[in-house]
Amino acid sequence: MATVTIQRIVFPAGFELPAPASEIDGLYVKREIADTEEPRYVPTVVPAVLDRTSVRVPQGALLSTDTYFNRVHAGYWRRWTDIESLRVDIAGQGRARMAVRRSTANGYETTMRVVEGDLAEGLGAVVDMPPMAGGGCLWIEVEPLETEIIVRDGRWSVDVPTDLDVRTDIAVCTFDRPDDVLALLRSLRSERECLDVIDRVWLIDNGTKQFTDLEGADQVVDAWGDQLSHISQPNLGGSGGFARGMFEASYHGEAPFVMLLDDDVVVEPEGLRRAVVFGALSKHPIAVGGHMLNRAEPTVLHSSAEWVETDTMRWGPSPGGEESIPLEEERLEYVLDAAFNAWWCCLIPTDAIRKVGLGMPFFIKYDDVEFGYRMARAGFRTVTLPGSAVWHEPWTLKDDTTDWTLYFHVRNRLIFSALMSAGLPEKVQKRRVGTVVRDVMKRDIVRNVLRRAYASAASADLAMQDFLRGPEVLHEPLQDVVGRIRAHRSAYPDASIDVPTGGAGEKPTSILRTKAPKIP
Repeated sequence: MATVTIQRIVFPAGFELPAPASEIDGLYVKREIADTEEPRYVPTVVPAVLDRTSVRVPQGALLSTDTYFNRVHAGYWRRWTDIESLRVDIAGQGRARMAVRRSTANGYETTMRVVEGDLAEGLGAVVDMPPMAGGGCLWIEVEPLETEIIVRDGRWSVDVPTDLDVRTDIAVCTFDRPDDVLALLRSLRSERECLDVIDRVWLIDNGTKQFTDLEGADQVVDAWGDQLSHISQPNLGGSGGFARGMFEASYHGEAPFVMLLDDDVVVEPEGLRRAVVFGALSKHPIAVGGHMLNRAEPTVLHSSAEWVETDTMRWGPSPGGEESIPLEEERLEYVLDAAFNAWWCCLIPTDAIRKVGLGMPFFIKYDDVEFGYRMARAGFRTVTLPGSAVWHEPWTLKDDTTDWTLYFHVRNRLIFSALMSAGLPEKVQKRRVGTVVRDVMKRDIVRNVLRRAYASAASADLAMQDFLRGPEVLHEPLQDVVGRIRAHRSAYPDASIDVPTGGAGEKPTSILRTKAPKIP
């Protein structure tokens, strides 16, 4: 047997941060302890972060890991793996008392274990995980027994077979965002324990602005060595880029997983490592998706577990899920079922790719949705794991339901609807077709005409026409499709002639962060 760390206790330091540490530390360190009926220590001061794995806890303070990145979302681990107990360990300096606490799916809290001792010798406890399929979390609270203590190297671990393969390839699709790519490659190398699970990186470059032209790129390339493969190809969109990454990892790589990442994400390296461990420990082969945190409001969860509404065939939060959740206030105790995970961050078994094939040649939009449902039909479920996350520009800062990308929203949604309807009773197929077409007409054509967004309405109309051409529409070279859409839109005065490139490539993606005033 071998011991594997399923989750380290980490703090906002030592990697590419999406915002100043003071703005996101609530995702790592609890600032306020909720009132409960159970008598508990009430802190008067807060811990101070020293580095990635260390924190100073002065007298009068309490270190609580009941936070988004540091609580164990035990309901997911209990449901999808064979883990029945966990060991938690901390080290450091000074004498301390450590309490292991648990919450249930409905938010009821209780203390499971309490241990005291000298942190220089280490403090540890083993706790059982009762059936928690509905949800629940685990965390620790550490109280100084002296004037001041330093807590470091906290981790939750489990004994596993020695032949467990905890490795993944990384596939990044990029288009003219060289600075973002360079920052991402640096961040992936920022932690030894994260780097240990990365076998190879496949950088699929659809653009012409190379990150290798930037200052400091040579050092990054040298550091990665043979682990990094930089592959240039025509602009085949996100679907073409990710499909190439899937192919390379599945047929030229050796790792059991490939993690798909957008080029403009800010990665929490420990979250990436957790996803790989979770996938390796799962009872059955699964895809493991990461949460998308709002890069403009970095303590807000923008998207989590998702599914497709079966009437309109639009994606959205899974049943019981929500969008725009303030993570400093919500614990996310319920286990949510996902039907797919978007490819801003998604770990996929390479066996699944070899079995079901590559992503559809959609250019953009719905390729991740269709692939997730195709995997599910082949027996590969998707789990969106809290505590594994990236920061990404939110959809609310984009307007991709009125610009040129609306074409792909509509066309690919119709194709996905047709694929998902195959084999259903004719009555059900007709009802779904009617619902989807009416929704497209109302939301994407009539509404845009009333707004005088004629180019957008024309794009949706063209998408419907192309869908009616049948499967042959997907044989058109992807780089030619965008040119045809641009030409079609250019006949209307409200059209933007230049199709957006998704980034100037002159500097890393910059997001304006603002905080709304609190309502008294």
